[in-house]
Formats: sequence, structure tokens, C-alpha cells
Amino acid sequence: MSDFVLPGSSSAWIALEKVGEGDAGEVFRVESLVEHHPAILKRPRANALSYEIRRQSDQIRREGLILQFLSDLWQQDNVGAVCTPALLDQSKGGREFSGAHFIIIAEAEGVSLSDLARAVGRGLSPAELAARPEAQRMLLERIQESGAMPVAVIYACLHAILTVFETIHEAKGEAGEPFFGLLWNDVKIDHVFWNPENGLVTIIDWGNTILLEADGASRNRRHSRADDWRQFIEEMGRFLQQNAPDLAKTLEWPETSVSPDALTATIQRLKKRIVAGHQKNTGVLKELQETQAQLTQPGLDADQRLAELQPLQVRILDMGRLPDLEAALRLVTSAAESLASRQDWPALRELCGWAQKLPGANPAAWKLTGNLARHIGGLPNPSMFAPIIQAALQADWAEALWRMLDGLGAEAEPEGWHELIRELRSQPDGKEEPPRPLLTLRRAALSVQSAAQALEDRLARSPDPETAAALEENQAYLERMRKVIYNWVQIEPLPPYSDLAYDEVQLILDEFKRFTPYDLRSQMVRPQEQVRAVLDAWGHREFQAAGRGLRILLMVDPDRRRLLRAEKAIRAAPDWLMRLRVGPAQGEALREFVTNLEYEGRELHNQVGPAGWLDGLLDGLKLMRRGTWPGDLLLAQPALMADMPWLQRFERLERLQPLLGNGKKLAEAPALSGVHEGRVGPNADLAFLDPLDTWMPEARGSSARVYHAAYRLPTGSFSEAALKIMRTDKTDYSLPLFREEVQILSDLRDVPGVNRMLECGFLGLDGNGSLPADHDREGIRATAGDALRLGCDAAGQFLRELEDRTRQGWTPYLLLEERRKENNLLLLCDAALNRGSSKPLGDLLHMAIQICDILQIAHQRKVVYRDHKILHYYWEAEKNGIFIIDWNVARYYPEGLTDMEIHMDLVQFAARGLHHILTGRTAPGALPLGPTRPDEIEAAAQTYKAQWTYDDRRLPPQVRAILESALGGAYQTAADLRQDLLDAYMTLE
Repeated sequence: MSDFVLPGSSSAWIALEKVGEGDAGEVFRVESLVEHHPAILKRPRANALSYEIRRQSDQIRREGLILQFLSDLWQQDNVGAVCTPALLDQSKGGREFSGAHFIIIAEAEGVSLSDLARAVGRGLSPAELAARPEAQRMLLERIQESGAMPVAVIYACLHAILTVFETIHEAKGEAGEPFFGLLWNDVKIDHVFWNPENGLVTIIDWGNTILLEADGASRNRRHSRADDWRQFIEEMGRFLQQNAPDLAKTLEWPETSVSPDALTATIQRLKKRIVAGHQKNTGVLKELQETQAQLTQPGLDADQRLAELQPLQVRILDMGRLPDLEAALRLVTSAAESLASRQDWPALRELCGWAQKLPGANPAAWKLTGNLARHIGGLPNPSMFAPIIQAALQADWAEALWRMLDGLGAEAEPEGWHELIRELRSQPDGKEEPPRPLLTLRRAALSVQSAAQALEDRLARSPDPETAAALEENQAYLERMRKVIYNWVQIEPLPPYSDLAYDEVQLILDEFKRFTPYDLRSQMVRPQEQVRAVLDAWGHREFQAAGRGLRILLMVDPDRRRLLRAEKAIRAAPDWLMRLRVGPAQGEALREFVTNLEYEGRELHNQVGPAGWLDGLLDGLKLMRRGTWPGDLLLAQPALMADMPWLQRFERLERLQPLLGNGKKLAEAPALSGVHEGRVGPNADLAFLDPLDTWMPEARGSSARVYHAAYRLPTGSFSEAALKIMRTDKTDYSLPLFREEVQILSDLRDVPGVNRMLECGFLGLDGNGSLPADHDREGIRATAGDALRLGCDAAGQFLRELEDRTRQGWTPYLLLEERRKENNLLLLCDAALNRGSSKPLGDLLHMAIQICDILQIAHQRKVVYRDHKILHYYWEAEKNGIFIIDWNVARYYPEGLTDMEIHMDLVQFAARGLHHILTGRTAPGALPLGPTRPDEIEAAAQTYKAQWTYDDRRLPPQVRAILESALGGAYQTAADLRQDLLDAYMTLE
């Protein structure tokens, strides 16, 4: 091994090992110091004489120039099936003709013809095969198994060499001096590489290349183009006679040297046969690959098509190409899912056994899936456990374990399941099963019990008050340990230690060192960290993340069965919040309503844990249960309006108007220009007032928080707007979205209906940079720090500095026009919230037409909105206009929009927006109302089907037909959809 580092012109390279040494210098395998990209280094021999060093350096320098020329040549001539190594780097200038000169070239991808010949002959050792990449290993193992060289590969390599010769022999250029053609002059099977993944042939080692003069001969008159052809016939002839003699006969390859007079005719005959054979093999391979693509399509008969796929993929491999292993794995997975759905457990076990041997598969995972099928098939109710297989096939081991234990409930584990749990917990990283916290505590209890037994024995031998007191204390501690152990595995433990936290466990561990010389607290670090992650998501109303976190926690602590009950509570929380938001039904007693909801809410608290939003709501419900008038409660705690808007029905009008803004018409908010440094805080340039995204759980975004804020104008006066700050705990996800939103809002600034950006910038908040909890209004309003404020005319500076400032701890923000929540279309159109008091159909069509206008302009400016939830639309009656907020999931395509991108944008608008506006609900199967990530939108359905209800009878047939067409993806542009909506609007009676 070598360890020297060489500084190149563009990177530094560290030598890994010496590959060889020859007349042209020495060769090393290297990798870049920073990126760790592998490459090949050529330099003069370190121990050569000075004149030799100069000659080798010049030869290496010229090889670098030739490689660069060839790389450009292949691109110009569009030669797609052959390449030469790319020149990656070279020594810094001024070192030419010295021992310090070197070049760095890319490694050839694939297997050399000499390695293929070894596989046919004596074979490669298991160690050599194991060191190869998977694609090469598969090809070499198949060649060794069949004992035959892939004829298609030989044809492709011969054809590639012909292509190279015909190109370089007539090429003109400069490589330190002008030339009128090149000779490779080094035809060897060691220098020809075949890549089974893409069918590309790489020709290496151009150090012996000779430059030709205008008359077709070298400068010393010793070489001509005929030399390459003679080497080709002789070298490849030996290769064919030794490894593919039948092919040599088919091609009528000369067995002896060819005379100069017959050389041209011989080459033409060989070329004709090589080209014909190569084209034939290319056609056969194409047919095989097309059949492979058809067989690997998803479908219910996947298990039947596997029988056809296996021999087909062997044929593809025999042609030297790698089969589509990913497609095969997908088909195997699809077949396994089909068998699981049919509960054909024996066939599924057999399939899993075969899949273990499939290249690219995870043998341990398929073995475990087969074991799961064997155990499930032996249970009395296997259908209940079929989802375990579905999760295992998706490598979602946390979900598989969850399904196992959830299916068992309070039942005892069947025989063999302990081993299955051990294997499931080992799958994510393939290591040994991590220790189970409960098992650690049980062993600790045995240690305490042994210590108690020792005290009993000592006390029996010699009664002593001090020993008796120690024994009593020890036994009391042991009893507490046993209660904790008993409670640990209960599905429904009783309060006070019934939530997710390990509080009672921590109390026990804090005392453990008093009775034994060990400290067990480190054993609980990982479970407690995961519990904190779950409770943090719970505290932010991120219910899906909390549910997923429970599954990860169960992998850490599979004995914590209370997690199953907590997951049901988390799933019930959105429904509880919705019923709380809707309020008591007509005629329902208020006290009974709040009492029932308070009881259910306290169950959520007991089963999951505390949360600021939950505690505040429970406190409000408790006060109303005890007789506080809702109007007085709203006056004291106005934040309750976000989750209990029905409280306004109990408020006096003169108190309600200041709270809701009394429907005052908002003038267009003034904006900043230029760049200004300022402060954050009360009466400063920017001041936080209240959270804006807490009025409904679904209003909280996944990448940002939004606050009501005051901001100073250049005139010194203040105005109010929505302050959107990036979630710095999710920088990798949030930062690209902020970048996109600023770019898009700048481009669409003049479009009516696009919520206007007033300024952007960066906040350097005091302390740890985080904001207080939502219920801490005083803390929020006291938030202070520095601010760099950038007007819309300085948005370019914001985009340039975004990454650097975020990395330095600044928090990016946008200041946007604030839209009043009472104008949100969810409140105006949702059937569950407006209690059937839907707006007239004409008004709804008017809103939809305006949204189409905005989308059409956005599409013309190469922007797709994508995040079409009804929460993002506002109707301001005083302006008779629609406004669309939250453009951070939108995307700008500088090269223009494709038909598919416009199609997806219109279908998502139909499913999540238009359907909700017209019917009062989202389309069946549409994405949920809450925060939606870009990848979820991209994976959404491309078409939907309408399901009409009794309430939809109010829609005319023309409107229903438009909605069905929009859901089905029939509209090509927003303008087309707008025209149909306008026609329907004009025909309303």
C-alpha cells in the first residue's frame, strides 16, 4: 500500500496501491482526497534515469492530450457504444518533462477481455469474484458456470475496435503537435473492457499512440494505418482461437499473417461479417429486453410470470448484459404480495426461498419473510396477520413488528415468535438484536434479589438492627421494581404512570446504585430519546410523525405494549379536535358536550402524554364544565378561538368585533425596498404578536411556522402582516422550499390573487434561536434578536445568501400579506364546518374561475402550484376576489412545463380544491388536508373518480360533468377548464 498525496490542478489525490510499472512509467490506483472518487494515476518511474524521466514524462503528457482529444471526438461523432478513459486531472503547470508530472484518468468500467478469457479457462478464485462489483461478478460467475464466452460480447468488442479505428485513423487535431490521424498501436485484450450494465466498450492505454502525417505515415516513416489492422488481426485472432474457435470459423478469421496486398480486402470481409453479427445480436438482445419489460410489469399474475422470467434473464446474461434485477425484485415482491393476499402460505415460503438467491436481493430479509409466512400459516386466524407480510416485503420492519404485536393484543406470543421478533429487530442494520430494556431491568431485579437474599442470610446468622433495616429497604425497592416490570408490559396500565414516558423507570434506575455497584441509566438513553421524539411530534400536532415514532420505539422496546393503545389515541386525536371545532349540535347541552370532550381529552393525555395544545384545551373545557361562561372564557383566552370557533356564538357583539377584525377592508399592505439592518422585538423593526397557523391543526406547515407580526415602514409607522419563518430543525427539507417560494413570488408579483410578498430576510434570534410554545403568548411577543430585512427588489441577494446565512444560524423569513381566517374557503365551503349553509353555486363557480385564471398565468410563467388544498384559498368579498397563499411547494421549471406537470397540477386542483369547493368535501382518495410534502404530491394519483352523494343533487348535470372530467384528467390547460366553468356559470338560472 502507498500513502503519498499528489496535488493536482483541480483536486488532491492519495495513492492507494501500485498497479504496475513499464516502459512508459508507473501506474497507481488513487482516489480524490475529499470526494474519494477512484481513478488511475500515471507518472514517470521514481528510480529512472533523468533522460528516461524526461521521455516518460513527455509520453504521459501526450497521452493526456490524446485522451482529451478522443473524449471530444466521441461526442462530436456521436459514437455511443465505445469510449476511452476520461482525463480527470493532471499535475500543476510547470512540471512537464519532470518526474513530478502526472495525469489522472478515470478507471475503465467493466471487465477486460482477458478477465473473460480467464473465466472461460482456469476461472477466477472466490476471493477475486467477491472483490468485483455485483454486475461483473454475475457475468463472470455465469461464464464460469457455462464454460462459454458470450459471443455477443465478442462481436460488440470487435465492432467497437473497428469503430475506433475508422474514427481515429482519419482524425485531425493537435496533441502537442498537429496530426492527420492516430494509431492506437497497442491492440491487446487487456486493453478492451466490456460493461455488462450498459453494453459500453472502453478502450484503454493510449500511451503508445502514434501521430500520423498528412500522407498517412508516422514522422519517422516506420508506421502507417496498416499497423493497427495487423495488430487487430493477430491479437484478436489469438483470442478467438483460444476462447471462441467456432466464432473464428464463422468469421473466417485468418489463421496466419496477412500479406500487405491482401490486408485491405481481408479487413473489409471481416468488417462485413462483424457488423452483420453485431446487428443480429443487438436485435436479439432488444427483443429479450422488451419481453423482460413486459414480464416485469406489476399485475395479479406476477407469480406465474416468474417462471418465464428466470430463463429469459439467464439468456440476457449469456449475451453479456445484466438483466433488470430491480424489475425482477419488484416482480418477486409483487408475486409475494399476491400470494399473501390469497393466503397461499406454502407457495409464499417457496417463493421466499427462491428469492434469497436472486442477485441484488437481501437474503436475510427474504428468509425472515419466509419464516413469517410459515408461522402465520400455522395460526388459527392467519388473515389477521397478513399485513405483516406486506410490511416485510416493503422492508418496513418497524411496521411488521407493530403488526405482529398489535395482532396479538393481550394474547400470549405463539411458539417461535420470540425468535421472529429477534430477527425483525436485527433487520434494519443487519446486526445482532439490540438489548431489550425490560430484559435488562429483569436481570437487575435478580441482582437486587440476590443482594436481599444475602442480607437475609446474614441476619439469620447474627441479628442486627442495621442489617434488618437494610433488608427492609432492599425488599421495598425490589417490590417497586416488580411493580414497574409488571406495569411495563401492560397494554392498559393505570395512572399515574400510564403514558409513554419512562418516568417510573427513571425513578427506579436513579436508586439502583444504592443496592448494586452498577448504573443502568445508560441502558435507557435510546428509549428515552425516542419517547422524546414522539412526544415532541405529539406536542406539535404532527400525528403521523408521532405514530411512526411509536413504531420505531417498539423496535427499541418490544415489551412496551402500551404503545399499541397510545397509537389508537393518536389516531383518535384529529377526530377529537374536529368535534371540538364543530362545537355542540343544535339543542345539545353545553355542559354535557364539554364534559364528554374533556373526559376523552384526558384519556388522550393519560395514554400519550402532555402537550401544550392539549393542556390548554383541557383547561378551557374544565372551566366551562365548572360554569365559566364561554364568552368570558374567550375574552380571557382568545387563542381558544382557533380550536373552538363556536365560542363566538356566546360572545357579546362589542367584544367579538375587535377579536375578529369586524370584517374591515384591508388596504394593500405597504412593502419595503432595499436592504435594512434592524432588530426584532416589541416596538422594534419586526415584532412577533401571535401564531397564525394554530387556528386549525392542518394549517400548520411542514417547512415553516407563520406568525401575526408588526413591521416598521420606511416612514417610521407600523403595519401588520404574516411572518413566515423557516423550520431550522428541518433545514435540508425546508431550505429548497423557501428558495423556490421567493423565486416564484418574485416572478408572480404582478398577478392578481397571488398572495403578495412584502419583504424577505434573516432573523438572528437571541438565546437558542427557537420560539416559545404556542400557548406562551407573552414569551412569543417578547422574542428579540437581529434582523436583516430585504425588500422584494433585493430578493436576489436573499437567494444568494440563503444557504450561508442558514448555516451560520440565521433563520430565513418571508413577510407576506395576511389573509383573515374567516375568509378561508375551508370555513366557507366545508360541509362539516358550515353546517350546510353553503354559498350559492354561482359564487362557488366564480371562485373556481378565478383560481383557473391564476393557474393559467402561473403555467404560462413556467410555474406549477401543486399544493391544492382548500386551506390555501381565501375569498375576500369586499375585493370580490380569490387569493392563493403558500407557494413554497410550487415549482418553477426554467425549461418550461411538460404536459404531465400541467396535467398533475389540474388533477390535484380538481381533487383537493374544486371538488371541495363545489361539494363541501375532498374527492375520495385525494391527499389529506394537512401538511403535504412535495414527494407525496408527486406520488399522488393521476386521476380520480367522483362519488356523488345525496347532497350533490344541488349541482346541475353540467357542473357534475365538468368535475368528473377534471378529476379524470381530461383538461389540458387551466384555460379550458375555466371556459367550461364560465359556460356553466352563464347558464345558471
